[in-house]
Amino acid sequence: MQDYQILLDAVRQNFADVASRYRVHEKQADICAERYKRIETINIFVAILTFCGVLFLIIEPDKNYLWIKIATSILTVIMVAIAAYFKSSDLKILEKQHRETAGKFLAFKNHLEQIIADIHIRRRAILDIEIEYKRMMECLNELYAIVPVAYDKVLEKRYGICNGEKRSIYTEAEIDALLPPALKGQVEN
Repeated sequence: MQDYQILLDAVRQNFADVASRYRVHEKQADICAERYKRIETINIFVAILTFCGVLFLIIEPDKNYLWIKIATSILTVIMVAIAAYFKSSDLKILEKQHRETAGKFLAFKNHLEQIIADIHIRRRAILDIEIEYKRMMECLNELYAIVPVAYDKVLEKRYGICNGEKRSIYTEAEIDALLPPALKGQVEN
């Protein structure tokens, strides 16, 4: 009985961490997608204004509108800056990486939830469950080594991330909030 409880406590902590990382990467993907849309919209708007300025200068070549020339030049510089930003930071690739990572964490979360269920109903021997858990943790540790960094001010506020690191100890109430009712709490005698 005590063996099941000890294993359950370890699995629950890892379950909470995986569930949290899943949410963080899903949110980071949303942030990348939203940033891309916002910057792309600004880029289109700036391009339209630049085109209008150039077109006006072509249509009215005799008039010397210095302010239109300056505004068009500034807008052109903004367009170049946005293009350079897109070249140096591909938000679409980052979004895809975070979505894929979130999907992998979701699969681990579901697997850990199944292990928790197996512990609660004691369908299998503790040794079998422990072997499966250890194998799964080896795969999970490999994933931790290759995941993209998910750090943003929004995530820092929402999930308590500090310098890109997520806390690794969760209260029983926090863990129970992530689990279905039948899997909450301790192993019953």
